[in-house]
Amino acid sequence: MNLVERLRLIPREFPGLPLCGEAADRIEALEAALREIARGEGRFSRDPYEHACNTIEDLIAIARAALEQDK
Repeated sequence: MNLVERLRLIPREFPGLPLCGEAADRIEALEAALREIARGEGRFSRDPYEHACNTIEDLIAIARAALEQDK
């Protein structure tokens, strides 16, 4: 059982700890963002200059999307 699965079980066992479910959602979102970056496809696979520009733009967008989920 991974960390996310464990965090999802805690609120069922201890109803006073609902933040564990939110933490699990956050971890899943961050893992999805990292998987997207790690694939190195599409905008990440162009010539060096284009790749650098696209990577910076995409990393900013991915970080903003992940942080937006906190609101």
